[in-house]
Amino acid sequence: MSFSSVSSKPSENVDNDDHNDDNQYNEIADKSDESNDEPLDPRIQIELERANAATSEINNLETQLDEAQQIFQTGFSNCKQCLAILAKKLGSCVDRARPFFEACKQAEEAQLETQKAAQEYQRSVEVYRVAKETLSLAESKLLKTDQRVFDAAWQEYVNHATMKVMQAEQDKTRSERTHEEKSKLYIECEQQRVTLQRTLKRAITKAKPYFEAKAR
Repeated sequence: MSFSSVSSKPSENVDNDDHNDDNQYNEIADKSDESNDEPLDPRIQIELERANAATSEINNLETQLDEAQQIFQTGFSNCKQCLAILAKKLGSCVDRARPFFEACKQAEEAQLETQKAAQEYQRSVEVYRVAKETLSLAESKLLKTDQRVFDAAWQEYVNHATMKVMQAEQDKTRSERTHEEKSKLYIECEQQRVTLQRTLKRAITKAKPYFEAKAR
C-alpha cells in the first residue's frame, strides 16, 4: 500500500466539508434575503406613519411657539418703552394718580368676588330648601306607616335626610358669612375709590391716557 493513496482521502473530506459550509451559508443568506423581502405588517406601517405625522406636528407647534414668544417679547418691550415715554411726558401726575387706579382695580376685583359669593349663597339656600322638603316628606311618610311595624329602611332614610338638612344648613350659614365679608370688603374698596377720586381729580384727569394705555 502506497502513502499517496492513503493521504488522498482526507483531502477529499476537507474539500467536501468546505463545500457543505458554503452551501449552508448560501441557504442562510437566501433565507435572510427572503425575510427582508417580506412586506411590512400594515398595522406597523400605520403606526409608523402616525408617529412621523405626530413628530412633524410637534416640530411645527414648537416653531409657532417660538415665533409667538418672540412676537410677544417684542410687543411687550415696545409697549414698555411707549409707557415710559408717555409717563415722562405727563410728569408727576402719573405717580399721584396711581393710588386711584389701583383702588379702581381692587374695587372691581372685590365686586366680582362679591357677586360670586352671592351666587354661592343663593345656591346653598336652594339646597337647604330642597333638603328640608325632602325631610318633611320622609317624616310624613314615616308617621303614616303602621306604628306597630318598625320600618328600619325608611327610618334610615329619614336619618339620612336629617343629616342632609344639617349639612345644608351649615353650608348656607358659611356661604352667608362669606357673602357678608365680601360685601363689606367691596364697600370699603368702593369708598376708598370715591375718596381718592375726589382728592386726586386733577391728577387723575391728566394721567388718564397713561393708565388707559397700560390697561390695553
